[in-house]
Amino acid sequence: MSVEKQDAIKALKALPDESQVAVSAFHLVEHIPFDAVQTLVKEALRVLKPAGLLIMETPNPENILVGTTNFYLDPTHQRPIPPQLLSFLPEHCGFSRTKILRLQEVPGLVKKEDLNIFDIIGGVSPDYAVVAQKDADKEKLALFDDAFKKEYGLTIDNLAMRYDSSKSKIHKLETALAVERERSSHVQAQLEQLIRERDAATEAIHQLEAELSAEREKTKLLSRQENTIQQYENDLNSARMKIDELNGQTHHWWTVADSLNKELQGVYASWSWRLTYPLRQLNLYRRKFCAGVKEVLVSMLSLPRRLVRRILEVGLMYVRRHPAQKARLKALLARWPRLQARLYAFAAARHASAQVAVSMPPASAPAGSIDLSSYPVSARTIYRQLLACRSQSCHKEESA
Repeated sequence: MSVEKQDAIKALKALPDESQVAVSAFHLVEHIPFDAVQTLVKEALRVLKPAGLLIMETPNPENILVGTTNFYLDPTHQRPIPPQLLSFLPEHCGFSRTKILRLQEVPGLVKKEDLNIFDIIGGVSPDYAVVAQKDADKEKLALFDDAFKKEYGLTIDNLAMRYDSSKSKIHKLETALAVERERSSHVQAQLEQLIRERDAATEAIHQLEAELSAEREKTKLLSRQENTIQQYENDLNSARMKIDELNGQTHHWWTVADSLNKELQGVYASWSWRLTYPLRQLNLYRRKFCAGVKEVLVSMLSLPRRLVRRILEVGLMYVRRHPAQKARLKALLARWPRLQARLYAFAAARHASAQVAVSMPPASAPAGSIDLSSYPVSARTIYRQLLACRSQSCHKEESA
């Protein structure tokens, strides 16, 4: 590339008409007075061929940070030039059309949704370029239509609208969130109410189940009671039938007994029973006399035996009280085995009878412990006779 260092306006003025395809001035116009900028634009229009392009790039004062601070960091800068002013100048000087290209913005801001205030202050494209095209045939100009129709960079209006839109969207979202929270709170209250109702219904169900179980138990108890009552009724009917049967039998036997009693009374009233009365009395006296004689004879014959038994009993008591004499007596009795065996048997029998006498209740106990009121007269008579016989046998054994 051939480069020459000289005054830009003088260099343009030295060029012939319609000799250049493009003229560019990158970060130049902010260093020269505005009159010089006008001269630069006019000379560029002269030297450009038809459809030629004039490109002027400069800091963008739409960026608040650039327009108020960064621009003045270079002391050779004269003043910032707004994009609309720099774009108006080529049109005023005779260019066919112009286009503002905002440049060097942060790529992430193009599609960023949650913009903040710093994005508006310093996020606008920090540089811009004005591209001006010289008039020419429509066919030549048409080749650049797409490029001139397209928008470039970020404007403060765009960022502000997007910021307001995001704030509005945030506000709408917050409003919707508040509505949803209120709705959620309402739904939560309804849910808690439903839970309380469910718990109450569950408790009521449990109570009803308990009552139903109790009723079922009552029903089972009533059923058992009904069965018991029915069984009692059946037993009562059977008892009534048995009573009726027994009443019939009782009536039959009462009739028989009455008939026999009448016959017995007839016998007692007969002349033969009266005539034989002395004979019956004589026979009764004879039996009593024979029994008395027999008892006297037995008592006289058993006297030696009773004396021997009494002597043996006293001897047994003496031996039991004096163990030292027991060994001597055993040694003495060992000479006569048969006598020893009989004495051992006698001692064992007396020891067993003594234990039985101690363990048996008194003879009068059964009579007092048994209620005879429900038994017939004949049964009570037989029972009393048995007790009398038992008492007599006990007295006889004691006397023997």
